[in-house]
Amino acid sequence: MKLSLMQLDVSNFTDIMACYSNTGVAFHNCIDGGAGAGKTALRMLPYLAPNGTIFAFEPFSGNFRFLERLADKRIKVIKKALYSEKTMKNLFVGSTVSKAKSLQMYGSEDMEGYSSSGCLVDVPNIKKSLQLQANTQPELNYPVQCVTADDEISSSNVIDFIKLDLTGGELCALQGMKRIILEPYFLWIEFSGQTGLLEYLYDLGFIVFETAYLMRGNDPGIAAKDFAFIKHGVLSSGSPVWTGRRITPWGKDFNDEFMSCKSKYSLIQTDIVAVHSSRYQAFNKAFGISTTNISSSQNSEDPKNTPHKHTAHDNKTMTINCSAEDIELLSNTNFRHRIHISGNLYTKGKTDVERSIKAYNIPNDFYEGRRVLDIGAWSGGFTFYFERLGAKAVALDVMDPAKSGFNTLKRILCSKADHLRKAVYELDTVSDGTFDAVFFQGVFYHLKHPLLALEKINAVMKTGALLFGGGTTGDTYFNNNDCTINLAENHPSVNSFPVTFFVRDSFLGDKTNWFVPNEICVEAWLKRSGFKCDRIWTMPGGKSNSGESRSVVFFIAKKISEPEPEHPFSDTKPQST
Repeated sequence: MKLSLMQLDVSNFTDIMACYSNTGVAFHNCIDGGAGAGKTALRMLPYLAPNGTIFAFEPFSGNFRFLERLADKRIKVIKKALYSEKTMKNLFVGSTVSKAKSLQMYGSEDMEGYSSSGCLVDVPNIKKSLQLQANTQPELNYPVQCVTADDEISSSNVIDFIKLDLTGGELCALQGMKRIILEPYFLWIEFSGQTGLLEYLYDLGFIVFETAYLMRGNDPGIAAKDFAFIKHGVLSSGSPVWTGRRITPWGKDFNDEFMSCKSKYSLIQTDIVAVHSSRYQAFNKAFGISTTNISSSQNSEDPKNTPHKHTAHDNKTMTINCSAEDIELLSNTNFRHRIHISGNLYTKGKTDVERSIKAYNIPNDFYEGRRVLDIGAWSGGFTFYFERLGAKAVALDVMDPAKSGFNTLKRILCSKADHLRKAVYELDTVSDGTFDAVFFQGVFYHLKHPLLALEKINAVMKTGALLFGGGTTGDTYFNNNDCTINLAENHPSVNSFPVTFFVRDSFLGDKTNWFVPNEICVEAWLKRSGFKCDRIWTMPGGKSNSGESRSVVFFIAKKISEPEPEHPFSDTKPQST
């Protein structure tokens, strides 16, 4: 069974509850499975109806005193473990917070005796290492009462939200919710690779989304190939961790590759969001997505079933048409760009469109009504971004838009942007001086004739029009076959001259790189091509696919004239003698 997940750009479940709340949804009853010290229940309270209830399940006696000091009576503490049946089980608690650790990590807040590591033993999905510890340390096993949520919660209490953090016991808990599981607007579930969990949700008709990923260590290291760093953190044990978002599509099966990442990158877990098809329209409304292609057999909470208008991060109104089938399609498509679909929904991709554009510090209202050309558009991330800001956007790329993902996103985003399948050298066949701005990022070093490209770009721009973009430079590092030069350390004076390296074989592991200029050379190229640089700067570009460091130049330039001729006699006819 092929499993893949779409990405939600959220940090915790309250981000999603807030989206629902903005559409008038009140959460009347919630389940907090693995309530710990009650902090997650407290985060639910702002979104809970005045007469609502949070059923906080927590079986570890060491955490009871923290739950008992919660003042809000809407939090109902149930000192039992969620499971698939009513029974007695052992709860293994490998560690608790000492007095010294409490002072170190929590300051004046007394958390001595607290634990977030308890797990039921002799059950499916328990880690082998934990089961072994439980068997060899019987003094750390605590007998606890296990119950099903269906038995413990009256059918008169309709559940609107479920959060499960049970250290591997999530599937067993869901199997004890046969009545309840289809009721919530969404489920928030800790996932660490539990066998059968995703399949169970899919079989019941859930659509599943991924969020951020938690890794051991201080920095991404080799994991940067697949994950973009978000922030640092610390576990309750004091161990350093960091969170990141997936930037490359998963392989043939999410489960298989997730387990591979656990061994390769010290991946600990992620939190998944599950939305049942019968609740999908409410999710669409909360996130500003329309689903006109949902099967008529599913419950529809939107009788009109028409595309929704959504206010994007840039405050422009846009129409989105994204079905449940499209969610699966987006999950399985290898996009170049991380593209904002709607609300907190993004595609996976190495190039973050919004973050890249912010580097230029161009006001959003600049694009309104302007004709903007996106060269090297690929899947269209920047094209669609400019369009959402009010531009009349045109994409240009040599790739087939049906294969690059451009056409798919154009349909989903209800875009009117044109796509021209042409090389930059063919621009003179497209228009004559009609573009107000041209975006030229990540292209020039892939061209055999970069100066000719700038000349062709100049020809389709109005005088005073803006050219902005950039790409990989040789200011800090250059390698060519067995020749490696660390310019920043060994040859800093080189960058006082306009220098371009020619790539004999490949640069940064990429054979499509041809010329690698330094910053001062890029500025000279622009000047002699009829542009004046308003701003040009170089920044570290992180690691390449093959592990080398690189630098990236950015520029903002205006067209002020025609390009300089190649030769002073190139524009004159031969004279007879």
